[in-house]
Amino acid sequence: QIVIDPKPPNPSSTSLLQQARIAERKPSKRYIDLFEFAPIAYFVLDSNGFISDLNLRGVSLLGIERTNVVGQTFLNYITAQHRERFKIFLAAIFEGESKQTCEILVQIDTRTLWLSVEANRGDLSTDCLTAMIDITESNNSKKALQESENRFRLMFEKTADALLLLDPIANEFVNLNAAAIDMLGFKGLKKVSPFQPSELSPPFQPDGRDSFEKAKEMIALAIHKTSHRFEWVHRSPYREDFPVEVLLTPVQVGKQQLILTTWRDITDRRSEER
Repeated sequence: QIVIDPKPPNPSSTSLLQQARIAERKPSKRYIDLFEFAPIAYFVLDSNGFISDLNLRGVSLLGIERTNVVGQTFLNYITAQHRERFKIFLAAIFEGESKQTCEILVQIDTRTLWLSVEANRGDLSTDCLTAMIDITESNNSKKALQESENRFRLMFEKTADALLLLDPIANEFVNLNAAAIDMLGFKGLKKVSPFQPSELSPPFQPDGRDSFEKAKEMIALAIHKTSHRFEWVHRSPYREDFPVEVLLTPVQVGKQQLILTTWRDITDRRSEER
């Protein structure tokens, strides 16, 4: 027996139902597109680091076909000294802790990369979404800067010239080497508190200028000209006033601009001129 529904489906109701089903699928597609075409490399990892998915940026980062990556553990790409760090990172994520970050070194064929890694499980039960950013260039720049600072520090401490570091904003010496300590007669002192140039000068220079005001002018000239050489008379509680040839050179130490100050004692030269 065939029963005919006296009320056939309303075409408009059918259309609404189809639209609703399409609308249900759109958020999923949007999520897939956001994941796939994101400018950051994303990997979906389980608690052992096995990769179940990655986006196009992740493929580009590794330089390996997607089919050869999925199913592999990301630990295969991490250098031996950083694998334990990554295991601890994953364990913290899957133990329910909040967002975690770390930096790791990876080796892919002949390429070595520093990666900044951030992961959060969110609503995922067995996987975590992991973002990875290549920070190799930034780390190399930091390393080069650190090496440059170490060389400068070694030169500063070991040279036979009397060197001092001047903060032009505070108008005070913040560091001086052993040769400068000896020149001032501070025997036995390993560290001297910050002091202004005028504190180790007579009130007036031989030309009659106020030492404090003239010191500020010399610093300004050094910054403007990138270096400035002049003569000065210094004094110390441990020795008589003595003339020096001063060279001021602006230098960048870390994020701070300082003035590298070189003193040459010209007492003997002045004695010969007399």
